[in-house]
Amino acid sequence: MNGSHNIFKSYSEMVNDVRICLLDHAKQEIRCRWSAWKEIVERVTTNVHEQLFITQAEKHSFGHISFEYEPTALEIKTMLAFIEQWNGLQVEEQPNTPQAQREYKQKALSWFRGRRATQFGNFLYPVMVANSRTFAGHMQSLLVANVIGEYRGGGSRGKCAACYLNLLIVSYISELCTSTIQLTDGAKKIYLLCPRTLETKHCKTRSVLQQYARIEDIKYYELFPQHRYEATEYFTRNRDKWLREFNSAIMNLKGIPSDLLSSANLGSFNAAGMNYPNETESELFGYAETKSDCKQNDQVPTIEYLFEKLKSSVHRQHNDTIVLPAQTLNDIIQCVLQKEHELNLKIKQLHCTLMRLQQHHEPQQSAQEKCVS
Repeated sequence: MNGSHNIFKSYSEMVNDVRICLLDHAKQEIRCRWSAWKEIVERVTTNVHEQLFITQAEKHSFGHISFEYEPTALEIKTMLAFIEQWNGLQVEEQPNTPQAQREYKQKALSWFRGRRATQFGNFLYPVMVANSRTFAGHMQSLLVANVIGEYRGGGSRGKCAACYLNLLIVSYISELCTSTIQLTDGAKKIYLLCPRTLETKHCKTRSVLQQYARIEDIKYYELFPQHRYEATEYFTRNRDKWLREFNSAIMNLKGIPSDLLSSANLGSFNAAGMNYPNETESELFGYAETKSDCKQNDQVPTIEYLFEKLKSSVHRQHNDTIVLPAQTLNDIIQCVLQKEHELNLKIKQLHCTLMRLQQHHEPQQSAQEKCVS
């Protein structure tokens, strides 16, 4: 009787040790996934700004991009509750040898891996998306204060702000679905979003993603997304839509002529930070040469240089349609705005000079009038 009691006590201690091991392993995974998410949010935000039709000064007005959000202690405790409540594996024979206990520990890790998709899908990924949504709202407030608030064009500032917010969020979600991580050095890469997460029933992550999907775009909205590939395809495609809608709205707000707006290629999002939808347009307009010739000292290319590039490209077209790359058009806009700013400064300087001349001339004129009188 005492012997069986000692075996049970040893087994209980082993279960406690394995539970502690599982908790440490889970905490490490959460830290690793959250660290990757922090890097993703910062990188994607920077890449989004590089593909917007805003000036370099406007991009710099956002300041240093830093995602400082962390899950709370209560949120982490909720994520780990299923391990805290774990009472061991169901086994026919209690492991009472070192070899058997090592095998038991490996089976317990397999148990954890089999359930993390559901647990992370209900408690980790929703917190990730919620925090990134808060961060996107902060960036939106900076856009309103430092960028679109300065323009008096006919476009809607509200539309610009809404497009920018949605662009950031769907870009984050797209990266959530496609990014891979390494839990330890030398370990095999795995997806940040567990592949089986969206396949589980009553998944909170699915409900969260549905909030950022357009109902009219999806046939079976209540079932969306059914798996990671469907989410990846949808949010990547919608990321491009929101990018085009924002660039269209900001150009309208800046008062860009409608004929130039209609002929502009508003671009597609490139997560690597490239500004061209394809190499053909970049090569067609010789933009790589423009960048190297005119931007070595972070200078904006002159209007004359850019239009010479545009005119030379016409001879290589096979029809009368000219597709204008997004970044080339953005450089032209920046150059025009810079020239407008320089012209306004010259006008102010000229006005000040005329005022000084007038003030200097009036005393002389009054003195001459006194002499005549």
